[in-house]
Amino acid sequence: MANGNRTTGPVRLDALGGMIGGMASRRTVRIIEIAEILGVSHQRASKIADAPGFPAPFGREGQSRLWDQRKIVAWAKPDS
Repeated sequence: MANGNRTTGPVRLDALGGMIGGMASRRTVRIIEIAEILGVSHQRASKIADAPGFPAPFGREGQSRLWDQRKIVAWAKPDS
């Protein structure tokens, strides 16, 4: 049973953390995960995240900016 972005019971995830089947969930990523997705250093990912055209973060947790992973993956692979 889904409740917003939360689910109860076991959930199968794909390699990027999205749900397989059913509604897709938003997976929150920070700069360190963005660096892993893009294959760059943490410092480079921070510079990329500040560049025009990069998806805007949807929120903050403490000092960390938070992004929707699906938007980062889509930005990284615009032709797919």
